[in-house]
Amino acid sequence: MASTQNQLAHVDLFDAYLRRADLDRDGRISGNEAVAFFQGSGHPNRSLRRLIGVEVVNVSSGCLNSLI
Repeated sequence: MASTQNQLAHVDLFDAYLRRADLDRDGRISGNEAVAFFQGSGHPNRSLRRLIGVEVVNVSSGCLNSLI
């Protein structure tokens, strides 16, 4: 029972993060939305680049047009 409650809490948390990141509410997270979401964490860009493996400073590079 505790395991089920724990899983539900994780699903609720994931849903909250998805709603926060999905700015246009289309059910998908674009590269630009992902960058905005991670930059909102307040971590330095250097740390974010290591975390997500992309250059978060240069959104216009075209590499962030895919969806997550």
